[in-house]
Amino acid sequence: MKKNLYLEHIESIPELIAEVFPVLNNEAARIAEEVSDWPLQSVYLYGSGDSWAAALGATGAFMKFCGLPSYAFTSMQASRYAPGYCMPAPKSVLIIGISSSGYMRRGVEATMSMNQAGYYPILLTSNPQSPGGQAADMIFYTPVPKFDTTPVPGVRSYMTAQISLYLLAVHLSLKKGKISHKEADKIIEELSHSGVILSAALRENRSILQAFGKLCAKEERVEFLAAGPCRASADFGMAKTLEATGYTALSPELEEFAHMNFFSLDPQHIPTVLICSEDARCLTRCLEIELSMKYQQRPYIVITDSHKFSARPDQTVLIPSSVNEIFSPMIFSFLTACLTAYMPLREGDTYMHGHQGPYFEGPFEKGNGFPTIMNSKIILK
Repeated sequence: MKKNLYLEHIESIPELIAEVFPVLNNEAARIAEEVSDWPLQSVYLYGSGDSWAAALGATGAFMKFCGLPSYAFTSMQASRYAPGYCMPAPKSVLIIGISSSGYMRRGVEATMSMNQAGYYPILLTSNPQSPGGQAADMIFYTPVPKFDTTPVPGVRSYMTAQISLYLLAVHLSLKKGKISHKEADKIIEELSHSGVILSAALRENRSILQAFGKLCAKEERVEFLAAGPCRASADFGMAKTLEATGYTALSPELEEFAHMNFFSLDPQHIPTVLICSEDARCLTRCLEIELSMKYQQRPYIVITDSHKFSARPDQTVLIPSSVNEIFSPMIFSFLTACLTAYMPLREGDTYMHGHQGPYFEGPFEKGNGFPTIMNSKIILK
């Protein structure tokens, strides 16, 4: 039987968390100390691809624990737009970029733009010596030990970034006197054991994910629906579907689904993933959307820790323990990635289509080709 190297990367995440958690926790405490006397009024996070999903998945933590309005920007927004418009005063906004490699050009440009505009960007990265690292005012070091060098959709660096942002929100909250040492220690202890929950969730739901993954591959499409923090898991699932298989994948925000995607042709051929935790502020709306999916005869599964959905047991990816909505992206993204790993590829295809043919990104000879994410021109205004 052929090895599923992508799935092996995903299944390595619980061990990865245990390995790097002490470093991430120490880094979070250090950065929180560095900015503890800043008159913070907001948090801006930015990144591209998986890094943007991690940013989106962390805004709730900064709002809940630190009491700070928090926003997730794409790297393009952070580089070409935010610095030129209504930015808060320096040090009143905590600016955090996310780029494990530190080489993605738009992310590098965003960090340089923030610096040029007089701000103090922090970069979460595993590569402090990268162009992005060199452009940052501070480095939050997020190591991602090498696993297998075979090209597969990235999952390990996303998880270290997501946990790092949660830890920073907790430590900053502690420094600002929003939570007690006892409360902070309890949250950090729970986060440190996240790998146990991930392993149990996959073990108990593997067959459901396998069956639904085959259906997605048969239809060559899938939609992920979520709102609030869980939206990060929907976007991450969409991204991994595209990278792994190239099948059509969408992740409309939960309410916007009812305004737009609800009208898609042939709903009975659109496998759909509904993502929601028991304590989610959008739970009642998710229950309503489930009814509309049933009415449309959409094939669907629900990823949740709640028993309130009407989906059959073989349609429910049930987390064996309660999930805090604020930290749900870490758990639900792991499972959406697992789902994509169980989607069979077209005969003869490989992950990211092997970066060949129309998917070739260079290097090109004699300057031919197009500007990719690695060589797009940096522009500072």
